[in-house]
Amino acid sequence: MKYKEAVIIFSALVFVGTILILNACGISPDDKTEVKILISKDFLNSSKAQRSAQTLTTGEILYHLIVRVTAPDLAKPIIFTKPKYEPGTDFEILLPNGKKRTFDVLMYEEYKPAPPSEFPATLWIPSISPLERTFDLVGKPLVLEMALTQTLNLADIGTDTNANKGFIWMETSPQNYIPIPECGNFVELFFQDLEMPEVWMGPVVYTLSGTTGSYNISWVPVGRPYKIIAKNKALGWDGGSNIFLLDGSTSFYPVDIYLSGFKPLSPEGVAPDNLLVKDGDTQGQYPFSITSGWGAYDVTNLYSTSATINPEMPFTYYYQPVFPFGADIVDSIIITDMCYGSSVRVNAYVYLAPDISDVYPPVISTWASTCYPQTIYVYGSGFDTTNSVVLIDDSSADITIINRWDYEIDFELAKPRSQGIHTIKVINPESNPLFPNFTGFSSNEFNVQFADTSCAF
Repeated sequence: MKYKEAVIIFSALVFVGTILILNACGISPDDKTEVKILISKDFLNSSKAQRSAQTLTTGEILYHLIVRVTAPDLAKPIIFTKPKYEPGTDFEILLPNGKKRTFDVLMYEEYKPAPPSEFPATLWIPSISPLERTFDLVGKPLVLEMALTQTLNLADIGTDTNANKGFIWMETSPQNYIPIPECGNFVELFFQDLEMPEVWMGPVVYTLSGTTGSYNISWVPVGRPYKIIAKNKALGWDGGSNIFLLDGSTSFYPVDIYLSGFKPLSPEGVAPDNLLVKDGDTQGQYPFSITSGWGAYDVTNLYSTSATINPEMPFTYYYQPVFPFGADIVDSIIITDMCYGSSVRVNAYVYLAPDISDVYPPVISTWASTCYPQTIYVYGSGFDTTNSVVLIDDSSADITIINRWDYEIDFELAKPRSQGIHTIKVINPESNPLFPNFTGFSSNEFNVQFADTSCAF
């Protein structure tokens, strides 16, 4: 839209309290005024300088804008929001005409990932007085270029053990809440400004360690209406706080947080609770996820484990043998809840997995009358000394097993295959009612050549 604009420049970073007003022509036909809000690009340099003393992680920074307009004839503020605002760009709003419209422009500078145990954003506020931000709107378009300063009016929230307030509570049965036990588990805390409810700032991934149910979040801006949304997505926990507004009368405020969704550690809360494992597969990882309990676990009798603490994913552990057992076994994995000591068992069913390294002869004769039955030797590992089956091109026709060892299988082939390349593989037949589709592990396919050549002995 093209129009002459009245430009009102707030530049408290340079001239605090100085306002330059340029007249413009044009009256809105619907008794409203178009206003462009612009946060100066100089804000970015100021932002970096002022937050240098903070302990912040590196990552993404998001800006969220709130514009509040108040006036004596307005029953309540008119509020506009601009999540993911880009400083230096226009934010256009349309306001009813009237006198003494006071503009209160706030901007959150949100850090992702959020600093630990701290409010996840810095709040920026106007650097000049409300009087210098008050105007009569008569339909003439305006541009308001705002200079901001970081609010220093901050406080801590959390647990006051002396007053028995401000705990993180968990509902363990209907209407029965206990302070959440602390054993290295975590809760995700999102902060919601009630004048910009569409934005959840965070999460602050708060690790619980110390007094049961206690927590502390520092550098929370005073004077804003907040609500905490609390989650542990992996375990199905969900809840939050009531709305609170810090009035600046003290430096610490107890704020209670209530959660639900707790499930005691159980076999149903581990998936899968039985693993199917190839013996000797030292490069493979067999995952199982825990979605019950208090969120901190001791996992024993694992040859190798790793765990991910990712709010987007369940707690995932990996079973990985570091050497072959050389037999079919059941390996038990014990999961213990570190908070309350209850345990469940995951069983790893380990079965021999054949692997072919070589076949002799490398070229097999097709001279049926002279060379057959032909003895063929298969070398490798993981062969079942009782049940292994040899297939040529997925068929056991004309094959008779002579000897089986875990490293070698000898068999007679009664009739030759056609000239050309054929595949040999070994299968260890198995069955397990826990895995109804499992029929045993197969080896790699090993190519052999049948050719018009003399017999090999």
